[in-house]
Amino acid sequence: MGKGIIKSGGTGGLYEVEVVLETSRIQAELDRLATRISQLETLIAGETDEKRKRYYRLLKVSLEKKQSYLEKYRTENPTVSAWCADLTENLSGEVATAEIPGERTSIIIRPGFTGLAEYDPSRDGYLSPILALSPAETFYNLAMKPGWQKWKPTYRYGVITFIDGDTCSVTLENASNSETGMDVNQTGVIHGCPIGYMT
Repeated sequence: MGKGIIKSGGTGGLYEVEVVLETSRIQAELDRLATRISQLETLIAGETDEKRKRYYRLLKVSLEKKQSYLEKYRTENPTVSAWCADLTENLSGEVATAEIPGERTSIIIRPGFTGLAEYDPSRDGYLSPILALSPAETFYNLAMKPGWQKWKPTYRYGVITFIDGDTCSVTLENASNSETGMDVNQTGVIHGCPIGYMT
């Protein structure tokens, strides 16, 4: 789950939403690299030993390549078309997003009728590109993702196939992990789902 900013729309519950990505670590690393490159330039200018000067130049080129790589892949926040889950038409400002099935490829806005579409950092968190994570965090997230997608799912698409009072049966759309292709639905049909009516 993450954070979005409504840019336009709302008719029929469809909005243009800027998906806010947490990139502060990338910017911090770019700032650190710029400082280190500047320090190396000073060292190169004042160094008389050719061997040491070559070492500083090589190190500077290495840091500049890393800087260029981070700049190239530091993306702007994408703007996507996203439906509000309950078709609320009057949302504005910061909203909570839901990614189905826990991946950024399909984004909706949390239901707005009861005020749950409003972004809450403690509940909704944020999306972060891989470059903003450490190698250990990236490995952990990718290793755990298929498991939580299947056994601790957040959101799914489905079709109501049977209603009995305030409960229903839902047939889920197929959902798979993008890295492994593994089916992440525990079952194809869920019975006894409670219905929360807006009015």
